[in-house]
Amino acid sequence: MRFLHVSDLHLGIRLGDRNLAEDQKHMIDEIVRIAVEKKVDGVIIAGDILDDGNSASQETTKLLDGLFVALADNDLETYVIAGNHDSDTRLEYAKDFFSTRGIHIVGVFTGEAVRYSRQDGDVPVDIYLLPFIKPVHARKAFQDESITDYESAVRAAIAHSEFVDGHKRILVTHQFVTGNSGGPETRGSEKVYVGGTENVSYTAFDGFDYVALGHIHSHQHMGRDAVVYSGTPLKYSSSEADDHKCAVLVTIDASGVSTEEIPIKPLRDMRVLRGPLMQLLDSNRNAEWREDYIYIEMTDDEMDAMAKARQVFPNIVSIRRIAPTSGSAVVIGEEEKDFGSPLEAFEQFFEMHTGNPLTDNQRRTLEKVIDENGVVL
Repeated sequence: MRFLHVSDLHLGIRLGDRNLAEDQKHMIDEIVRIAVEKKVDGVIIAGDILDDGNSASQETTKLLDGLFVALADNDLETYVIAGNHDSDTRLEYAKDFFSTRGIHIVGVFTGEAVRYSRQDGDVPVDIYLLPFIKPVHARKAFQDESITDYESAVRAAIAHSEFVDGHKRILVTHQFVTGNSGGPETRGSEKVYVGGTENVSYTAFDGFDYVALGHIHSHQHMGRDAVVYSGTPLKYSSSEADDHKCAVLVTIDASGVSTEEIPIKPLRDMRVLRGPLMQLLDSNRNAEWREDYIYIEMTDDEMDAMAKARQVFPNIVSIRRIAPTSGSAVVIGEEEKDFGSPLEAFEQFFEMHTGNPLTDNQRRTLEKVIDENGVVL
């Protein structure tokens, strides 16, 4: 059997002040095209379908509707879980109806990885859907106060799931999974979920033939070849400019599992240019790629830099003024800010608005809240 594994679509995300609806519609078309051309038995979407599941715009929900309709119209059995950016309850809206069209959605954690079975000849394959969970979810589900971190939560959920001897097993989940040498390589566009100890070792999934991961934005394997982050299908920050975005084609049969990276071609690519501004503009005025999303690292001092750059690069996102020797930078235009950890960010906010630092008691209380509920920055 063959499955197409994607994740972290982040429908509704913006790139600086740029609306990506057109790019994401093209991305959806590419995913569906690849699935049809490769004649897959199923499509896996491993979480973060939406960038903000709690306040998705009408335009964003239309993209989501278009995705599900395109998958269903092409008879593509699809398996979807909620990530940390999705609203678990909202994602499950009309899930029973969607399931009649082959779109199987698990947003809310029910105490187990939900199993769906497929059969191809003599090879039965079970697909397990385990949405993003926090330790507090598992503690509540299992009435077990010893579950204090993400790994123990995930291991408990797997232990309470139903397994059938002789069946191949695919797990779809959305967690911060680490390998032999530590954590995965991350990118600037990730709003990593933080709270308690979030790491989950790849060894927690030893009972599965393939693990379809979401959450991390660059494609990579963790610990073993069959534990895979597909990465985002589009580039969502300048740190991803050199990434090669793909969907993962998973083939599973009696002999084992193999994977293949299938490139996803964007409507517009992303580039980072560095040098004196006017030199960059003059040398690229007729470039075929000038409508790509552009980040400029400007090594001189030019007045009205953004206005001048936009005349050549209509989709410029930001300009960073960088001193040639010191490496210090001033950002012109939109760029995501680093507020540090959730605790550090709140400490800055609290002191800015009250004039006083957090007391030790306030800090302990805040650490407990973050541990139990998590924070997205």
